[in-house]
Parts: sequence; structure tokens; C-alpha cells
Amino acid sequence: CQGGLAACGATCADTASDGNNCGTCGNVCPTGLFCGAGVCAATCPVGTEACGSSCVDKTSNVFNCGQCGNACPSGLG
Repeated sequence: CQGGLAACGATCADTASDGNNCGTCGNVCPTGLFCGAGVCAATCPVGTEACGSSCVDKTSNVFNCGQCGNACPSGLG
């Protein structure tokens, strides 16, 4: 996995913001909570927005470039 991403099974995850791997692989945030800074919480940290159960910075998140679910082309991000 590239810079800052963790190998969670067969996928790479940003454990700081991935609602299905929050803080560590396999830690799923309960319904209604979002993963931000590796912790499940009711709101996203300042400077991030909710994409599903994840809190992301759409200006730098490789899986959500500019909008939720829009992966950056390989090598960008």
C-alpha cells in the first residue's frame, strides 16, 4: 500500500478516515458515526466532509478526489 495506507486484507485503507477500518483494520463505525482521525464520532473533524461513514479531505484523499467515490487516477492525489 502507498503512503499512509494500511493493508487490510486484500485492500488498502486509510485507517484515519475509513469507516470500515477506523483506527485499525476491521473496526467498523456504528451506524450514524463517522471515522475521523482514526476515531468513530458523531461529526467529522474541521476540514473534512462525510463520504458514507468516512471523514475525508476531498482535496487530498485518493479515494474521494473532489467528490465522494471519485478515485484519483493512478499516481495522483
